[in-house]
Formats: sequence, C-alpha cells, structure tokens
Amino acid sequence: MDNNTGWKFPPSFRNDGTDIEMVSDHIDIRESLYILFSTHPGERPINKDFGCNLRQFIFRRIDSQLIYEVETVVQKAIQKFEPRVNVLNINVIEEQEQEGKAMAVFIAYMIKETNEIGEFSYKSELE
Repeated sequence: MDNNTGWKFPPSFRNDGTDIEMVSDHIDIRESLYILFSTHPGERPINKDFGCNLRQFIFRRIDSQLIYEVETVVQKAIQKFEPRVNVLNINVIEEQEQEGKAMAVFIAYMIKETNEIGEFSYKSELE
C-alpha cells in the first residue's frame, strides 16, 4: 500500500524521543475513522467541515428513523473524508453500558487499493 501510512493516534514518540510512531494499512484507516467519528464539524479551525456529526443523535431513542439518519451521516462522512475505502455495510445498534445507553456503529469496508476487507466499530453515548 503506497499511501496508507500516518501518525499513530494519539501521537507518540519512539523510545529515543526523536521519531513519531507511524501506523500503516488497516491500523491507519481505523485510526483515521476514529478521528473522523470523534470530531464534530466545526472543531478544526483549518477544516471546519471535517468530522461526523454523531452528537446530534445524543438523547434520541434508537428506532428505524435514527438508524437511517446515522447510516446516512456516517456514509457521507466516510465518502468525503476517507477516500481510501468503500463502505460495504453499516450496522447501528443500541447497547446498555454501566453509564447509560450507547449507540454502537459497526462498519465493514474495502480498501480500494488492495480490495482487502476491514472492520471498524465506534460507540457514542446516547444518554
């Protein structure tokens, strides 16, 4: 893979402190997706459009309409900001956590350059 190397997230240095740790391939894509999903549009001054607006779904009950809306927001964000992959499937479910309810988003994707299949999951609080 030519173009699938980036900084490890969160950024860290190697033991000697001189080099940034780098990640490649599936790890780099998953970390990019995590950053995308964790960023609310408007948070980055240089790229105000960057992010996936999952916060709009906090405090909403999961039903078929919410699932459709989440799938649409996630699909559009990935298409716009993670061009290395094609989304194969998005699955949204509600999970009970100790702190309350969470929305889990599971994504299957294919890396365009290699046709490798990868998976990514992300949890967002609902309450």
